[in-house]
Amino acid sequence: MGDLLDDLLRDYELSGRKSLPQLKSRLKHFDGLRRLKAASFRVTHAEEYKAARMLVGVSPATVNRELGTLRRAFQIGIENERVLSAPEFRLIDVDNVREGFLEHADYERLRDALAEPVRLMMVIAYHTGARAGAILGLRWDRVDLEGGIVLPPGAQQRNKRVGAWPIYADLERALSEAEFVRDRDWPNVGCS
Repeated sequence: MGDLLDDLLRDYELSGRKSLPQLKSRLKHFDGLRRLKAASFRVTHAEEYKAARMLVGVSPATVNRELGTLRRAFQIGIENERVLSAPEFRLIDVDNVREGFLEHADYERLRDALAEPVRLMMVIAYHTGARAGAILGLRWDRVDLEGGIVLPPGAQQRNKRVGAWPIYADLERALSEAEFVRDRDWPNVGCS
């Protein structure tokens, strides 16, 4: 197993994955598995690992991500011809649907109480439903105020497909104001 996990780490490093720090953190939890021979790793080992992690209070979503890491290590092991097959990794059912609503009047009060740049981020989130990581990764060259759309890069989309966000109402005003401030305060900075 140690070789599979090392190959996984190398794969992340060579491909320049942004999630490399998270992977390194997860790999620490697999120290007890490193001694096992990958060819003898079975579903029961994965189930025992899952039970042990849950017993110490790790959230089901985190355990699933760790099992996904093991699954990926086996996939790379198959590609590198270190193993012939991978065991089944049974994930835990997780109910992590985003819940809660912000009434428009509450949104307006919150928007008006926030300072820039947090206000702009909140307006974008409210009107697009985008996650914080996608908003933080936005660049001006992806904003088309005249066309009325924002085109987030595909890597920012959970399903890797680019979908345009419409610009309307408060979002249009907030982006126009941010563009004005950018042009006024940083006129010689590129479009990023």
